[in-house]
Amino acid sequence: MKKSNLFRIELYRFFHSISIMKYVVLIPLVLFFMSYINLVGLESEITGKMVWASMAPDFLYLLAFICTIIAVYIGREFRQKTIYYEIMSGHTFCEIALSKTMSCGIIIPVVMIVCMIAYLLFFPVALCEDFFLRIFCLLLFFFHVCSCTVLYVILCRSSVIGGTFAFIKFLVIEAVLQLALNKEGAWIKGLLVFEQWYRLLNIEEPLSKELVISILASIITEYGILQGILLWHSKRSDM
Repeated sequence: MKKSNLFRIELYRFFHSISIMKYVVLIPLVLFFMSYINLVGLESEITGKMVWASMAPDFLYLLAFICTIIAVYIGREFRQKTIYYEIMSGHTFCEIALSKTMSCGIIIPVVMIVCMIAYLLFFPVALCEDFFLRIFCLLLFFFHVCSCTVLYVILCRSSVIGGTFAFIKFLVIEAVLQLALNKEGAWIKGLLVFEQWYRLLNIEEPLSKELVISILASIITEYGILQGILLWHSKRSDM
């Protein structure tokens, strides 16, 4: 089976997983709708800063949603032996991980960004100068979280362990690092998703080249390391 066929089959399988796709669309819409309700209920005048900042608390729920939905989808593939059949067809785990990155790592972020744009467009004051660049950076941000969650689940070969580990890594470990690092570790702080999320939603802070580079570096570093571990582990075991 060619790689292109593997990618096509994966996209077909993901789009036709109705139980997965309905939550991919529904959960972000519900979360942003809750932010909308909270914001319009305020008595004070709504500003662009308030609109963007209203999404900040959603990070915990979005992270839990991402880890859960990806863990359930890939975990089902392990339970149904689909991944092992693809291995027997001549594909490597790295190729399978790339195909899952195309589905979970690209489709889920795109859906989330579309929902986010729909929410922001309800408030014309949210259309800041660097609106589209900020949206693009958020797309990269979600790609980072989704694609690396895919690899954590595949490496663990367990939906529960992989999804839980990804959630703990992005939420707990990075939060502890953020608190522990001082000014000398500012460049490391910039690689943490917690830091990136709040800086991207703070429209009073100009979107700097340093932040964009940090987002790209964090994606390349973590995804590259995880793919390297997957390649090394695949060579050492039958998986």
